[in-house]
Amino acid sequence: MGGCGSWRSASDSTRDRRCPGCSAHLGSDHDQVASLSTEAQTCGFLLAATGSVLAAALHAATGSWTAPLTALIPALLVCAVAGMRAGHDPG
Repeated sequence: MGGCGSWRSASDSTRDRRCPGCSAHLGSDHDQVASLSTEAQTCGFLLAATGSVLAAALHAATGSWTAPLTALIPALLVCAVAGMRAGHDPG
């Protein structure tokens, strides 16, 4: 038992540490784990779908990759902050 396929509470001191990036380790109950997983997948798919289109449009408009890569930096910062806050208790 254990691993990424099983749910365990974030407060469970015996949780499996082989998969530290799994959302199953961030929730305090099954519903929270499901919500975190859904949010992460939805945001990831939306960013992946729109990011390449926007980068191509910027590249076509400017003729350079400087603008698309520069525009990526704020997006990465937003994702980093959201990722750090995703598993924290609101209180």
